[in-house]
Amino acid sequence: MEVRLNPNLQAKLAQLASQRGRDTEALVVEAVERMVNYDDWFVGEVEKGIAAADRGEFIEHGEAIRVYASDCFGGNREAIDAKIKRGINQLDRGEGTPETSSMPT
Repeated sequence: MEVRLNPNLQAKLAQLASQRGRDTEALVVEAVERMVNYDDWFVGEVEKGIAAADRGEFIEHGEAIRVYASDCFGGNREAIDAKIKRGINQLDRGEGTPETSSMPT
């Protein structure tokens, strides 16, 4: 198999290989393996999620946000809960969804 890379990407790859003391071909193989493995994992996780949804297994909106926010904000539960409460209060006041309430219509 032959893969053509643009000159800018080739230069970046060569620099990275030099920094790591590795062969450029080895880095390309590693990158492709990582991408293929990630894609396999991701498709499997999506299939698990679809199967759970088909069984009626859902989590509440607030809990989904907590899980996502915990991943993004390093598990600062108090800050996450405060943001969720502010968003729920916005909804209760009829201000639209927290994500879109400030967007022009």
